[in-house]
This record gives sequence, C-alpha cells and structure tokens, in this order.
Amino acid sequence: MKNTTDYFDQKQTTLIATLSVPQPEAAKIVASVIAKNGGNAWDEDNAKEIDILYTRAQKTMTFTDMSFNEVQAMIEHIRIANPNEGMSIHNLDRSSFIGNVTWADQMEMFWEYPTYTPEGKEIADRRKAEQDAKGILASWE
Repeated sequence: MKNTTDYFDQKQTTLIATLSVPQPEAAKIVASVIAKNGGNAWDEDNAKEIDILYTRAQKTMTFTDMSFNEVQAMIEHIRIANPNEGMSIHNLDRSSFIGNVTWADQMEMFWEYPTYTPEGKEIADRRKAEQDAKGILASWE
C-alpha cells in the first residue's frame, strides 16, 4: 500500500480552501429564506436557495502549485482565528478532499491530529499536556 503522506506532499495544480459560514450568519440565511418563502429549510426550493446563499457567503482561497500539506500550513492560522468554523481543502481535478474539523473540536476531541505551524503545535502541545496530566493518551479514550 502506498503511503498517503506522499500524496499530501505532492504538488497539486489547484487547491481550493473554503472557510465555512459562521453559525450565526448561517442561521440568518435560513431564517431569511423561510421568512420570505414560508415552509421550512427542508422544502426543496428553500433548500436550494439556502445552499446558493450559503455558498456565496463562504470565503474561499485558491492555491496553485502547492501540496495539501503546504496549504494546511497556510490556512492553520485562519482555523485558529476562527475556531468554530470548519475549513476544507479540495482539488477539483482529482476530486480529493480534506475536511478539517473545527479548530475548537480538534483541540477538544482530536488533539493528536497533526498541526502545521509552530503556533498550532504550541497550542496542541499545551492541550496534550493537560490530557497527559489526567492520564488520557488519546481523544477516543
């Protein structure tokens, strides 16, 4: 079996990083569509409109000739600054995708996940030390 780390270090033609819409803003989108159209968020027309508005509200960045791991390092400070929003990376050419958990969830439940910057490593090391003091070695314990 080929090492997947090799793939994440390969240069990609184009990678797109997307920061999810903050929850309060997402709730406003849903509420505005329902107020305008009636029904609920699961009605087919409402769901389509919500998806369009949500997509427009997302913040995206495009990276060229970079690896997934390089982009992870570039966006980690954004994840730390927006701890409750998810941030994904995808490659449209190969349909490859990394769906990061939120930074808050990573530090709460998945602190053993990799970090990509000195700041991220410092925060994760503090979290690991807290859990080590409690005798917890991994988040799934």
